[in-house]
Amino acid sequence: VFEEKLVKEIDKRACAREQLTLRKMPAGWRVGVDPLPFDPCCWRPSRAEREFLDLAERLGITSDDAKSPRPEGT
Repeated sequence: VFEEKLVKEIDKRACAREQLTLRKMPAGWRVGVDPLPFDPCCWRPSRAEREFLDLAERLGITSDDAKSPRPEGT
């Protein structure tokens, strides 16, 4: 079972790492949290979705909704 508070903390740390790695931030800009210790990888959306769903299934958090295709543009 995942705790919402933990998920939010990990998400904030992942966003901080993405900003530091993938974006040019203004001088003096600081992240408000400790970034995750690994660099993000850039995948095509189809691969990112596949990787996400595979991980969710391994963690036991899949749902029927997660496997439904989304309309184009969402």
